[in-house]
Amino acid sequence: MSNTETTNSDANILESIATLKNESNWDLNAQQLTDEDIKVLVKELQSNKNCNVLHLHLNNITDDGVSYLAEMLKVNQTITDLYLGANNISDRGMIALCQALSHQNKTLIVVDLTYNQITDESVNMILDLFKINSTLMGLIIVKNNINKTTSKFQCDISLNSYKICLKYSNDITHNKEISNGIETYLMLKKENETLVNQSTYWNEDDRYKPFTKLTSTSIDSSCQIIYCGANEFGTDGLHLIRQNQNCQVWFFEPIPIFYDKLIHSKEILEILKTGKHHLFNIGLSNKTQIIPITLNDIKESQALSLVNILNKHENIDKVLNYEIILRDIYEILFEFNFLLKTDIIINGELNLLHMNCEGCEYDVIERLYETNLIKYIRIIQFASHRLNSLRQTINHKYCCLQQSLTNTHKLIFSIPWAWERWIRYDLI
Repeated sequence: MSNTETTNSDANILESIATLKNESNWDLNAQQLTDEDIKVLVKELQSNKNCNVLHLHLNNITDDGVSYLAEMLKVNQTITDLYLGANNISDRGMIALCQALSHQNKTLIVVDLTYNQITDESVNMILDLFKINSTLMGLIIVKNNINKTTSKFQCDISLNSYKICLKYSNDITHNKEISNGIETYLMLKKENETLVNQSTYWNEDDRYKPFTKLTSTSIDSSCQIIYCGANEFGTDGLHLIRQNQNCQVWFFEPIPIFYDKLIHSKEILEILKTGKHHLFNIGLSNKTQIIPITLNDIKESQALSLVNILNKHENIDKVLNYEIILRDIYEILFEFNFLLKTDIIINGELNLLHMNCEGCEYDVIERLYETNLIKYIRIIQFASHRLNSLRQTINHKYCCLQQSLTNTHKLIFSIPWAWERWIRYDLI
């Protein structure tokens, strides 16, 4: 880093400190802070008596930066909540924190290290920490590289937010074997002719609401949208193009018979001719793989438009078999140049990830957190589904997904088994 860059960086963090120094809640999320910035920050925090909550999510802090924070915590007795999610912290940083919290600091109540690179090597020290430090109530390490520990390290089921989500997502299905909100609504309407409020269970029109902060105000900023699950007609993608004319939309549809209808659609062909928008016969997942499916599989994935075909043909799934290509979302983001990586620096962002893909939403979002790429997605919008294959555990999976998203994004609207939208915190 040049002297000019160092000076500019110091100036930025000093300006932030000057603004916050008399506040109790210091919000420094998504400020691209480096270890050098943290070195400047801790000098103020060593003597500051006002800061109680320190937010450092979504920055570029490594083990060195955490070591600076750990040294500061040995003398600071004011900070009670420290948030370090979605940085680049490994076991060395975790150990430095544990050492500071084991003996010198008795003030911190919550430390959030969600979505970093902490491994099993830190587990024993973490467990020992709780034996020594009776003040610390929560050490959140969801979505790190921890394998041998119990599920509490992957999803904190003790949180009230999790319990509320679990009850809500279960109650809204009325304990029936339904796949999405519209099925619940139709079931209730059929069972009881009294008025049933559809908006309680199904909010499909919400996904068409205009977006706030979809694009940057920068003159040279582009707008890229991934639309996964275009189905037969690409309805949502076409709406996104009309609504956001400066944006480029990438249509992904893995089912061959759906893709075939898309590629022959007059409306789709017109937008493809512009050269601005693109259509691919692939789906998104947490890894690249080819999966064989039958027409019956497609039907069970709530592809309702195929029901009539199934009724007209005998033994159709015995003669019609397909292979679908699923691509790792991590690979796609770089391969299609949504993000650019040079050495350890990642540039760019995806403006909108829009998914209606019959269950891929779980694997895709989890993969984005595992790779720490979730912080490069401005807005996430998806329909959640109750997959047949995961019906017994799907409510738990959904609520863990909700818990994960709250670390980097703010919920705008949501109904379980219907539509929801999340916007990155720094855009609020």
